[in-house]
Amino acid sequence: MGMLLAAPYKLQLRKLQWMPSLWPTDFQVGEPALHEMFDRSGRTLETLELEVDCAAQRIEWLMGQGLSHHRSLKFLTLSFNSLYCNWAQRDWSIVPLFISSLDSSSLRELHLHFDAHHEIDSGDAFDWQRLPKALISLHGRCPAVTLLLSWCSPIRMQTEFQDLVAFYGKTLRDVLRAGMRIAVVRIKLDESSDGNGYEAAVDYGWWPARTALTWL
Repeated sequence: MGMLLAAPYKLQLRKLQWMPSLWPTDFQVGEPALHEMFDRSGRTLETLELEVDCAAQRIEWLMGQGLSHHRSLKFLTLSFNSLYCNWAQRDWSIVPLFISSLDSSSLRELHLHFDAHHEIDSGDAFDWQRLPKALISLHGRCPAVTLLLSWCSPIRMQTEFQDLVAFYGKTLRDVLRAGMRIAVVRIKLDESSDGNGYEAAVDYGWWPARTALTWL
């Protein structure tokens, strides 16, 4: 990252994807460069996608940077991955507070994406108790924002797409009444039949996703 910021580069990014392989120690070492890269893109950044780590360290970092200054931000994706984070050990309580702090006038889509690789992951992947108030607050400041909720899971999972639609419809009914547009996307992946684990399936045996979308 330091090399990218050195002369003659003057990066002003339009799209930034924060990949999950950045460990806490790497984050601490690279934080100054990350801060400068993010700050330089204050006027240009349109798409931001990041995976929320177990301790929500990246969310805390973003809140400290003042994301509201990124006035061109249109698409924000927060990804939650059960492969890298044990649901029982997570602490994502700061996420609703982060959503409540968003106030970019250009924001058009907030995307919450969940990778659920086992049946147990679909039952309790997120704390939904505080989320509705945060979304209503966001809608009041940014009425043009659409909420996209997506699940990516193997086809062997027994949780049906209709079940997710019913769950979201009930949990977010107050958000719907406030006027926010909400879409639910279920992405099913075909797994390889070679009997190998998830890592091998990702590299070699997973086929294009089968997608279904429903508006609440």
